[in-house]
Amino acid sequence: MDESMQHNNGTPPVDTVPPPLPKSRRIPWVGVAVILIVLGISLFAIGWISGSRGGRIHFDRGIRVETGTREEFASGSGNFTFTNNYDTVVINASSHAIRVYYTNEPTVRVVTPPGLRSNISEQGSVLNVDVRASFVGGGHRIHFMGFGGGRGVTWNRNGRDTYLNFDFDFSNPRNMFGGIRVYVPNSVNDVYARTSSGSVRINGISTTQLRAQTSSGRVELNGGTHQNAHLQSTSGSVNADAYFTGGLYARTTSGSVNVTDSNVAMRTTGQIQLRSTSGSVRYYTRAPLNNFNYRISVTSGSMRVDGSRISGRSATGGADGGTQLNASTTSGSVRLNFSQR
Repeated sequence: MDESMQHNNGTPPVDTVPPPLPKSRRIPWVGVAVILIVLGISLFAIGWISGSRGGRIHFDRGIRVETGTREEFASGSGNFTFTNNYDTVVINASSHAIRVYYTNEPTVRVVTPPGLRSNISEQGSVLNVDVRASFVGGGHRIHFMGFGGGRGVTWNRNGRDTYLNFDFDFSNPRNMFGGIRVYVPNSVNDVYARTSSGSVRINGISTTQLRAQTSSGRVELNGGTHQNAHLQSTSGSVNADAYFTGGLYARTTSGSVNVTDSNVAMRTTGQIQLRSTSGSVRYYTRAPLNNFNYRISVTSGSMRVDGSRISGRSATGGADGGTQLNASTTSGSVRLNFSQR
């Protein structure tokens, strides 16, 4: 049989069969990710052993690794001392925690974390501290593993410089979790602290007027004597343990309200208003029940006064002419406890 007949039987010549396509070479991304993670952990461990508390990995001209010591990080923060006598301190922040502490020094001191712009000014006896979350030097920052105050791991782009920033200090919890810290002496009577996202904590100071407010975070008041206190959180709990001599307003939309009042006397001015939309309300006081004229209400939850359950959705009690106490919640329970020691 000739060659032409072999071609006509439908079987192609052996040498005309197309060769198999080569298999595509896939990049093992999982393996690459594991290698990068191990590399990052190794670099961090080496830096930590050598005294580093963070560092940067630059990607602008290849890969460069820099480490920073605890002292270098501390020098990046703002530490300001003011010798004037102030009656009022006003603190505003956009997305950082605020801490206010008592100091036996005669001056006000303000400490801000690294990477923030601070606008501090005075108007007569008022000191204004305005701290916003703008990144020093401009550029863009993505905070994808943070611990407050700009600390944690961030992806940064500033001009042509692109880098990962690692900022940790486990040896100092205050530095680790960042935040604005303000130290005030006894000469400061009024304190106003407000942040959009972050907790507010007031420790050991006494005030005539106190206002602590946050949109997202916890409000805490510990110690001191306060004549008029306004504590408010939109999303977070409100906790207070202090000596209250006048009006007290504690309010949260989503969270609980817990107040421990060390005052044993009847107030001559101001009311006590405790409110939660979604959460429980607790009030403990050393004063006896006959010092108060209370009104409590719930929409969905229980009510108890000195451990005794009260049926219904609202109740009143106490002594006429006593300190007005209003406690309410939409979804949660209300507990009032008098003569607590």
